[in-house]
Amino acid sequence: MPQFNFEITPEGRSLGITARELGQQIRHAFYGAEALRQPMDREELRVMVKFPESERRTLSGLEKFVDPGAWWR
Repeated sequence: MPQFNFEITPEGRSLGITARELGQQIRHAFYGAEALRQPMDREELRVMVKFPESERRTLSGLEKFVDPGAWWR
C-alpha cells in the first residue's frame, strides 16, 4: 500500500486545523467513524459512516476526497 504525505497549508493552520484532525478525517472516510451507539437489549448497535467500498479501494477515491483548493496539499 502506498504512503501519502499531507501538509497543512498556512490557511489551514490559521483556521486551527491540526495534523491530528486532518489524519482523523482521512481515517474516518476510509475506515469509518462511529455516528451512533444505540443500546439494544443487552447489546449495542454501532452505526459507522464511511466512504463506499468502491471508493476506498482505489487511489481515485482518495483523490475525490482531497479537494485541490482545500487547506492541505
